[in-house]
Amino acid sequence: MTPGAGLLPANDYLSVAIFYLFAHRPQWSPRAAVGKTVVSSRMIDRVAAKLRRPLHEVPVGGEPVQRVLTHAPGNGAPIDGVKVEAASAWFAARPSGTEDVYKIYAESFRSADHLRLVLEEAQTIVDDVLG
Repeated sequence: MTPGAGLLPANDYLSVAIFYLFAHRPQWSPRAAVGKTVVSSRMIDRVAAKLRRPLHEVPVGGEPVQRVLTHAPGNGAPIDGVKVEAASAWFAARPSGTEDVYKIYAESFRSADHLRLVLEEAQTIVDDVLG
């Protein structure tokens, strides 16, 4: 919690925590890297650069991507976006045909909490791609 803004978003908190820890731990090796998953906020990349620390990105979760589609398997037609499939979930992102927005669709075969995580990660990926 912050006095002026209330609950700090998780990625903001993580970025501040990384900056604080690296700035206040002189005993840490100067070669120690900042670690993050590939779908974590790019704010972390900027913090690592400001600290002049290497950035080490790793995949998200024990479950591998099984398939990435840009064309429909049934007829080969473009889907005007991307669909990413794993064993327990999938998401698709494509621009709206009527609005200046991207739409994200997703499904989880685990739980509502897992679906929320898939949607958050999909949003981060889309935001990074669109820059």
